[in-house]
Amino acid sequence: MLSKPSKKHADSVFYGIAAEEMQAGRINKGLMAKAIAKANGDKKKAEVLYLEWRVDLLTELAVAESKNQEEQKVFSKKKQTAVNKSEKYTKPENDSVDQSSNNQTLKIISVIILIVFIILTIVANI
Repeated sequence: MLSKPSKKHADSVFYGIAAEEMQAGRINKGLMAKAIAKANGDKKKAEVLYLEWRVDLLTELAVAESKNQEEQKVFSKKKQTAVNKSEKYTKPENDSVDQSSNNQTLKIISVIILIVFIILTIVANI
C-alpha cells in the first residue's frame, strides 16, 4: 500500500505523471519548444527543463482545482444554509386571508374618507 509522500516530496506524484506522459509521447509541443530554446538545442537539458516545467504546470493545475473544490464546498454550504433558513420560515396559510382582509378594510376606509371629504366640500360651499 502506497503512503502519501511527505511535503518535501509531494511533487513526486507530478514527476511520475510527467514522466509517463513523456514516455507515451504525450508532450506539450509549445512547452518542449521553449525548453529546447532555453537549452540551446541540447536535447537532454531540454528534457530536464520540460520535465521541471511540466511538473510546475501540473502543480498549478492541482492547486487551482483544489481551490475550486474548496470554493464549491463553501458555496454548497451557504446554499444549503439559505435553503434551511427558508424552510424554517413557513408562511401561515391564513396569512394570505388576513392580508386580503386588511386590503379590503383599507379600501373601505379610503372610500369613507373620500365621502366625508366630498360632504365637507359641499357643506363649505353652501
